[in-house]
Amino acid sequence: MKTLLFSCFAMLWAGSAIAHSPLETTSPAAGSTVSTAPTEVLMDF
Repeated sequence: MKTLLFSCFAMLWAGSAIAHSPLETTSPAAGSTVSTAPTEVLMDF
């Protein structure tokens, strides 16, 4: 019974770790077309 309760608690607690922060900006800009492959891609959350 302890194992079952611990497992349920662990699954409820781990749910907050799955959340994602919203993406604020990207470089190159989202939806843009580039003529050559970029040397880096930046994403700010």
